[in-house]
Amino acid sequence: MTTVTFDVSYGTRAVPFRLPYLSVRRRRPAGVLAAVADRREAHRERSAHRARVARAVQAGLTERERATDRALAARAGLL
Repeated sequence: MTTVTFDVSYGTRAVPFRLPYLSVRRRRPAGVLAAVADRREAHRERSAHRARVARAVQAGLTERERATDRALAARAGLL
């Protein structure tokens, strides 16, 4: 354990303020690292699926808009 010193200002002069510092670096067991990697892969798969769904929805909305434009043009006698 080491100490970290901060200069805290009281009025016009700085006073050293020391706090104990304990390193937070820890080694994780291999099983934990594998679980984290699995969660990340699952997140990537969900993100890819959401992107595919969003593209499909956008394509459907675009086609519906075109169909509406064609129907209105046909009704108006423009086609």
